[in-house]
Amino acid sequence: MTWLLAMLVPNPLSTSLATLLTVFALFPHCALATLSPISVKGSKFFSSDGAQFFMKGIQYVRPVDGLLELNDASQCAFDAPVIQKLGANVIRVSYAQPGDNHDACMKAFDDAGIYVMVDLDGGEGSPIDDESPDWNVYKRDRWSQILDTFQKYDNLLGFFAGFDTFDQTNTTNAAEYVKAAITDMKAYRDFMQYRKIPIGYVAYDIAELRTLQQDYFDCGNDSISADFYGINTEYWCYTDEFAGSDYEEMYNQAEGYDIPIILTGTGCSDVTPRDFSDQAALLGTDMNDRFSGSLVYEWANAEGYKFVTYNNLQATGEPTRLRDFDELSTQWATLKPTGIRQSDYSPTLTKRKCPDPTESLWDLPDVAALPVVGTSGLTRPESSATTGSVDVAATQGVTSGPVQNKKISGGAIAGIVIGTLVAAALVMGLVIFFLRRRRQHVTELEGSQAQPVESDKMLVTENGSNKESFYSGTSHRFSAREQSSELDTSATAYELSQGHQAENYELPGTQEIVYPKPQDPEVPLQPSPYVQAQRKMEIDWLENEEARLRHQRELLRQQND
Repeated sequence: MTWLLAMLVPNPLSTSLATLLTVFALFPHCALATLSPISVKGSKFFSSDGAQFFMKGIQYVRPVDGLLELNDASQCAFDAPVIQKLGANVIRVSYAQPGDNHDACMKAFDDAGIYVMVDLDGGEGSPIDDESPDWNVYKRDRWSQILDTFQKYDNLLGFFAGFDTFDQTNTTNAAEYVKAAITDMKAYRDFMQYRKIPIGYVAYDIAELRTLQQDYFDCGNDSISADFYGINTEYWCYTDEFAGSDYEEMYNQAEGYDIPIILTGTGCSDVTPRDFSDQAALLGTDMNDRFSGSLVYEWANAEGYKFVTYNNLQATGEPTRLRDFDELSTQWATLKPTGIRQSDYSPTLTKRKCPDPTESLWDLPDVAALPVVGTSGLTRPESSATTGSVDVAATQGVTSGPVQNKKISGGAIAGIVIGTLVAAALVMGLVIFFLRRRRQHVTELEGSQAQPVESDKMLVTENGSNKESFYSGTSHRFSAREQSSELDTSATAYELSQGHQAENYELPGTQEIVYPKPQDPEVPLQPSPYVQAQRKMEIDWLENEEARLRHQRELLRQQND
């Protein structure tokens, strides 16, 4: 196999491909995803094998302003194994740039058995402000682009459509804009035929507003309610007993809640070092029948509430573990909730009633109309979209339908992977070989009246990009208040209050741009931008793989030492 590559592909590329192929053959698991999508049924999360899923999560932040954590492939390779040793199975990422390539980081966390949750509102001009809330075309487009970027990853657990949007009783009118955003993002997700990725909200915990917020983001039919709900709290500071604590009060208020509920920001910041004794209550029998775990604050916070530190201002390299790391790791190691099997779970839960306005507390009207933007102008895909390696079908009463877990033997998987890699390597070698021959042929034609070849043509949309905004500026409003007798839990699209259905429009046509012929016969014919981009992408891929292999080799060397 190696000699065949050497014949087809000029060195040193043949050596790199042969090396990569050999590594993949020896370690086939490196090329395989380890996680399957998480689904929601009733008030619980479930993994693909039907086991109930409980979050042992952290908020993944490195203390550098403007840093996009999931863009740093080399650092993800350092951090993911350490977060795995902490015992975490989920991270939350606050900031992500739509359209960026996050493959390497998502793969690093996938290999470590870690799911990722992403904030949709992380970015300039994107969050919903509590003092002057709005939901507009710009925010809708940016959020949907983040959804587009991450929907393909199997270890994407869900999205946050807001996090602590308002923290005062006199700013509760912002809630309707957050709920409008949830509605539009769920509609977009379903319209694009992506899997039913859970989209939820995390509320800042104000004791007087706790049940009002909790009810508001659950009320209405499935098309407008949150898929899960979080409470951002740090109440467990000065007690180690569940009875009489604020956690017990939150547990009682969650009785009968029909969507998963989690705690976030846990890990009291008033006590140093933190002992994380609240995790025993949250993941133990005191609470795990109504709560699905937590996200602990915070990986490497600059203010001191952190699990690791780095030895430079760029927060790069191997992280150094702190005492909080050991404390939380010890707690999580003893907490292994099993819950209920998905096949044995038949919930008979109902949506909450939307809260009535309360003077000085909840200032939304009793019949609130959501300021949604809608999906008009979007063209539905011709066939169902597939994301990752699993196509998740929606079923009635299930936010994300059960995944069929078809087991394949390790030998069969290894054979499939090796065979696929061999075929891919051969194809790549042939392509590069013919490109080399083509370049030689082009060189021979220098100085002649060469004509552009067909592959030097490029189709673009009329506005010069390969993807146009899929929304129009039309705004719709519809009622957020639904009586429980009118709920339709199998609905896949919402109905606008004016009675209008979202219309489909065809995307604008394309025009063909042909690069001009070279006018000066003395100027060598250059490859087209398309060919140059393709070559650059191949080179970048090889460099990333070589960097990853060097890191893996270093880890293996350290383990052997």
